[in-house]
Amino acid sequence: MAIIVNGKKKMIIDRSIPEIVRKLSKFEREDIFKFMQLLTAFGVDIIEIDMKSISKINILPKNISYAYRVEHEKDVTLIKDYNFRYLIIKCDLAKNMKNDLIANINNSKIILEINIEKINDNFLNENYEVLNNFNIVCIRINNVKKCNFNSWSKFIKKIKNEFSVLIDFCPQNGYFAATAIAIESCLDGADFITTAFYGEKYGFAALEEVMLALKVIRNGEVIGNSKLLCEIKMVYEKLINQEVFPMKPVLGADIFKYESGIHVDGIEKNAKTYEPYNPCEIGSKRQMFIGKHSGKKAVITRLKQLNVKLIDIDVDDLLKKIRSKSIKLRRNIFDDELIKLYKSSTGNHIEWREKI
Repeated sequence: MAIIVNGKKKMIIDRSIPEIVRKLSKFEREDIFKFMQLLTAFGVDIIEIDMKSISKINILPKNISYAYRVEHEKDVTLIKDYNFRYLIIKCDLAKNMKNDLIANINNSKIILEINIEKINDNFLNENYEVLNNFNIVCIRINNVKKCNFNSWSKFIKKIKNEFSVLIDFCPQNGYFAATAIAIESCLDGADFITTAFYGEKYGFAALEEVMLALKVIRNGEVIGNSKLLCEIKMVYEKLINQEVFPMKPVLGADIFKYESGIHVDGIEKNAKTYEPYNPCEIGSKRQMFIGKHSGKKAVITRLKQLNVKLIDIDVDDLLKKIRSKSIKLRRNIFDDELIKLYKSSTGNHIEWREKI
């Protein structure tokens, strides 16, 4: 399991690979391999793939649990040599599948995908044959776009009781609520959550946001290494040849940068007043920048971090020079520039290096 919340095991299915492959005309197979392996080490239980993924990747990495999406009946014959543990089949496709094909796939565990809009009081009677003919272990509730402010718990419990299956929620991001729905359904009794790395880019819940929210807000226990997130991001950026948005929650390069005096003071006293979690939890680190918004506290702190002994320093004078230069350059002040300004303000000649 990827995470334990309130004593309950929750499984994570990641469907990044089909979405990435669909958008890329070419990619390095080694990068795809490393990406999948890192996702598994991070805590993903099952990686979802499809025929297009297989045709482009060709050989799949071993020691990874896959769920293969059956798009057409012909897929059943094409994948018989892979022995996938899980198969994902849409309910409408399952209804019309021939008996000989059903026999070929019932060694696998079937995740039956159902559009939430089609689940009603008559659903059990209308799909009785499907539910009995297949080795269904899980029902995936698909196309969930809105939060349920009355809780999903009754809805989930009813399906579990009637069908004797586990429940997977696969939220869509049509109303920018996919991550919230994933977390909500997880807390309300869902056994599986289907996400995608940087999920909102593909219209799904963001894997990294769901995992961190459950860990930080709900004190969930992640069964994996969350410190791999920054490495996963770097492999992902290389794979798609595009940088992640700098202010993207969890993954953004700028989310742990700070400059203004009140932030510096707050982090120095108690980082929890400013940060929801320690950046080291995702393999990152905070970065303090000196610029036009900086105060005395920030300047002194940064000089100490650079191992500078503060002798005969007029902080007010130094701060004026920093602000003037920052405004002129229209950016923050680099460390070597800060040292030069310190030298010109004090007349001290120093060698410096940042503390490790």
